[in-house]
Amino acid sequence: MSYYAKIDENNTVTEVIAADQAFIDSGVVGEASQWLLTDRNTSKNIHYSDSGEADNGTPFRKNHAEVGGTYDLARDAFIPIRIEYPSFILSEETCTWVAPIPLPYNIELEQSVAKYWKWSEEIYASDNTQGWVMMTETAPE
Repeated sequence: MSYYAKIDENNTVTEVIAADQAFIDSGVVGEASQWLLTDRNTSKNIHYSDSGEADNGTPFRKNHAEVGGTYDLARDAFIPIRIEYPSFILSEETCTWVAPIPLPYNIELEQSVAKYWKWSEEIYASDNTQGWVMMTETAPE
């Protein structure tokens, strides 16, 4: 069984189904040309095994199709919904939306405090060399 994405006239993914090629070709679900093969084991241009581990498999169309995402014919890639921030840009390597500034990795860990990075559109709008903010959550006692 394979996975197929239905693409509308705007190259938006409107449906994703598991089916055999013969079913797609039968026309029961519409014109076969509206359906493109997608790989549920491909994400960010990496192929994963069924157990979720990156493997040596060949990634297919950069990402698994998702309803609301798009298909880019020039890149032969499925691009996820742009739910991130307006300043995020499309990565040519992964065909996913990424921050315009790399995530900082210099986190000092403390046992009692959980730290994580959060993107701030306001900070980025005022200074496009900044955008990530260190957030902390104190562990409950």
